[in-house]
Amino acid sequence: MNKSEFKEKYGMALILIIFVCAGLAFFFILHNVFAAQDRNRTYYEMEKVIDYVKNQCIRYDDVSSESQTKSLISIVDKARTIRRELLKTDADGGELSLSLKEYVDEERLTGIIVKRAPNSVDAEFYVSDGKPVSFWDEMIKKFANVADYSEKSYSQRIVGDDGYYYDYAIISDGNNGIVLCYLSQLISAADGTSLNLSTLLDGFNISDMTIIVTNGAHVIASNVTGYENKPISDFEAIKKMNEAGSYDKLTKISLKDSSVYYGCEDVIDSFFIYTYLGRGDVFKEGNLKTAYFFVTYALFCICVLIILAFIKDSRKKQREKSEKEYRERLDRLATEAIRANQSKNDFLRRMSHDIRCLLYTSPSPRDMRRS
Repeated sequence: MNKSEFKEKYGMALILIIFVCAGLAFFFILHNVFAAQDRNRTYYEMEKVIDYVKNQCIRYDDVSSESQTKSLISIVDKARTIRRELLKTDADGGELSLSLKEYVDEERLTGIIVKRAPNSVDAEFYVSDGKPVSFWDEMIKKFANVADYSEKSYSQRIVGDDGYYYDYAIISDGNNGIVLCYLSQLISAADGTSLNLSTLLDGFNISDMTIIVTNGAHVIASNVTGYENKPISDFEAIKKMNEAGSYDKLTKISLKDSSVYYGCEDVIDSFFIYTYLGRGDVFKEGNLKTAYFFVTYALFCICVLIILAFIKDSRKKQREKSEKEYRERLDRLATEAIRANQSKNDFLRRMSHDIRCLLYTSPSPRDMRRS
């Protein structure tokens, strides 16, 4: 079997094998890439949930350990601390907008508004809840006289129409301006006597992951009905995460029933926060992308094979046509050769006949002598 015959017989099969091998290699690479992306995305979502729950736990702890009066006194103390820092920042020529954000985070507040003049429309502020500054204009105008007295302060709790308490304090900024600090908290969380996910995660999308908050011995909150007040020893997933040390990383958890989960954990004060998600939910997006790739690649291979088959068929037809024309030309040349040969034979036959006739009619030398 020569090269052309081998190519003719096994060419399509070899191309198909090459496509399959290349597809499997690419499939393996994409699968790993998509899996890594899914793990990173899941870890990021779990970290977001954990950070939110931690923040809510801190606020719950603050609210549950202080009365309204203590909360307002705490806001005033924080406002005075911020005033000292602002005076220092002004003296150093620092960026006030950046400092306000730092103060809000460090003092566990919701927002800070600084007006260099009580009646000024301009304000420097940072609010983490997106509350417009105009919401506080009435209170600022009402207690604008605190700007003239550095030791004077005013604090109050107001009830918002959005279901939040707002504890705020107004003091002088030390330069005839005012500083307003406030802390917002859900009314249900502030007035509640127990910690539960309905207050911790109100308004937060927790997708399909399981969230468990414990005090180290029992579950005190969960988004799964029936988990509250159960000992943590009843939860194999929590035990596995504690053994693996799932802090600041996504940990694979294999349970005795052969189910596999991926989870994270963290701790804040006396609260232990656990989040985990089933393997199918973790890699759902990656599996969908892989399926799309598989279908797309299969369609691509089919299209390529169809095109190659069409090209092969066209070449075959062209070759058959050329061979047919070649055979016809050979037949025509053979016919012409046969005709030429027949003409030659006829000519030779006539010449032979004529020569014989001439010889037969010509007198012999004997006859010529006789005559």
